[in-house]
Amino acid sequence: MEVSPPKNHVIKFGRFEVDLEQLVLTKNGLRIRLQEQPFQILAMLLERPGELITREQIGQRLWPANTFVEFDDGLNTAVRKLRSALGEEADNPRFIETVPRRGYRFIAPVTGNSPRPLPVTVTTHVLPPVVHLVSGNAELPPPEKRRSRRSFFALVLTMICIAAAALAAFYWTKPAKTPHLVRITQLTRSGAVHPNQNLATDGLRLYYIERDHGDWVLKSMPAAGGTGTRVDVPLSRYDLQDLSSDGSEMLLRRITNDADSDSLWIMSSVGGPVHRVGEMHALGAAFSPDGRTVTYSDGGDVYLCDKDGRNARKLFSAAGDVLRLRWSPQGDLLRFTLNDSAQHTNALWEVRSDGSGMHPLLPESTLPKWEWMLGWSHDARWFAFSAASESGRDIWLLQHNPSSSGPDRNPIQLTAGPIEFDLPVFSTDSSRLYAVGVQRRGELLRYIPATHGFSPYLGGISADQLDFSRDRRWLAYVTYPEGVLWRARIDGSNLLKLTDSTLRVLAPKWSPDGSQISFLARASRGEKWQAYLVSANGGLYRRIASGADETTGAAWLQAATLVLSSPQWDELRTLNLNSGKIASMPGSQHLQGALVSPSGRFLIGSSMDGISFEILDRATGKRQNVAQDGNYPSFSPDERCIYFNRFTGSKPGFFRVRLADIKEEKVFDLTAFQASGSWSTWSTVSPDGSFLLLRDLGGADLYAIDWKPE
Repeated sequence: MEVSPPKNHVIKFGRFEVDLEQLVLTKNGLRIRLQEQPFQILAMLLERPGELITREQIGQRLWPANTFVEFDDGLNTAVRKLRSALGEEADNPRFIETVPRRGYRFIAPVTGNSPRPLPVTVTTHVLPPVVHLVSGNAELPPPEKRRSRRSFFALVLTMICIAAAALAAFYWTKPAKTPHLVRITQLTRSGAVHPNQNLATDGLRLYYIERDHGDWVLKSMPAAGGTGTRVDVPLSRYDLQDLSSDGSEMLLRRITNDADSDSLWIMSSVGGPVHRVGEMHALGAAFSPDGRTVTYSDGGDVYLCDKDGRNARKLFSAAGDVLRLRWSPQGDLLRFTLNDSAQHTNALWEVRSDGSGMHPLLPESTLPKWEWMLGWSHDARWFAFSAASESGRDIWLLQHNPSSSGPDRNPIQLTAGPIEFDLPVFSTDSSRLYAVGVQRRGELLRYIPATHGFSPYLGGISADQLDFSRDRRWLAYVTYPEGVLWRARIDGSNLLKLTDSTLRVLAPKWSPDGSQISFLARASRGEKWQAYLVSANGGLYRRIASGADETTGAAWLQAATLVLSSPQWDELRTLNLNSGKIASMPGSQHLQGALVSPSGRFLIGSSMDGISFEILDRATGKRQNVAQDGNYPSFSPDERCIYFNRFTGSKPGFFRVRLADIKEEKVFDLTAFQASGSWSTWSTVSPDGSFLLLRDLGGADLYAIDWKPE
């Protein structure tokens, strides 16, 4: 027997809307997951707003006769869950007032139809009792029979609830399914798929960004594989943020250096005109599952807005930059990547649809590190993400129970090299993952001004982080992507390996006398950077005692003195290797990192936010801002200019700033250059004044990863 609730019973209060027919609670159009008993309490309160609903009345509704339950604990738990869904505290109620020892009262204004008491829907396959149709003056059954019938239905309902709870408990207590890799199939062979831009699929086609002579081009291809075709986008530089759940619209982010930087746009998935989503700027964005709203991040603040940008409202704030956003298919959970620049980490976080309950997704797991890209299966039972280790980046899976508020299963690694996989996206039947596979290799090149071209340097080895001794006879470099430190003569002869593969090395610097090399290193992504010293003739390397938990810069100021930086300090500090004394460097407040000019007069440090870098003249104490959004500043041999590369924005290039007037000018264009590096896009100036860069020779292609849970 099925008893249907009355129609058109939609009640609104604040930003919430309750549909008593569909048993749905939403806030700002987004569905909020609420279990049956808290929903029943909310319905009872909304039936008689402003009136006292006693604890006994609630108990009779939630637990029919002959149901045995710890009443106080059960009721208090249900009310706590209801308050949590509404985002309020018992001590400061906006909606539900507690009347001590008596009951509860709904105190917020309510609009909508006046509801009758919430009915109960019961579906059963047992033999039904005889139904007496009442018409005219027919008599009702005696009270005893009516009570017996109510008791019968109450018993059936109780049995159904118990069975459903037992089934849910069985599902989540039985052994977890283990994902198994079935096969990996390469879908493209261009090697030009952008390794750090979102993938999307509507089940029939795959959408991705490909690099084409310096441009980013949106392409689509059959999900089963085939030729990719260009999707016309009327924006100069953009990335793909999301695809609507019905596959009809794309959410794009425009990337330029002008006032429209990082603006959001919506376009049909087949291409054509675009319309802007308000006037906001965003780091990341996503459609809501129903396609009615857009969620976007601006730094650590995350907002919701209509598709035209109206009605923007803050959902939550996080301590860091929110870079990737993905709603669960039900719209009850939002998962995202949180970048903590101070700790140099990325991690996956989760928050409820009302902005409450924000927490790390893997709070105690020590397995994956540096989580990045993420995606949900269409039935919400699996969650995929990529995580990095020193050996590369792989895909991991979490088993999720969409009907439970409990945590996901422990993560299971699906891929394990040698190809690095990223950007996981589920097929519509969830049996396949699409991902970008990357094989890393670089080519060391020298720029030739006369021909405006490049030629191999040191035979085009896959290495970067070059530094030259003061006498210009020796060089040090770091292999890419292994991160091992080597020393050689300037012509590449007399090679000597200085570190082993257990360390990942950055920023080697020769001592003024050429006897030692300082460098930064760590054993894994989860560890903090530390400064080390090693003899130029090899041997044991030793850690520099900086007095800080992490050291992010170590450069030679003079024979026995290093300039150090640490996130724990609001300045640069000097370390005398002979005495071990550490002292503040005058004029270096709010600087990180350190690059010392050949003469030792000038010092370059980056701002605390890492956006710009400044130069300090140690002779005069004068300090000036040099440039913004630049990578790897380096001095010209005569110290008259500072060079750096910039690949952000629409006009990548190699730039210089003359110290005489701090005027920036482009030396040559890098629009079509695919740069790479052990850490960001690397470049430097050699002792003869030529410019060195590492070109990316690694390929990035689309792959299909078939898997099954067992």
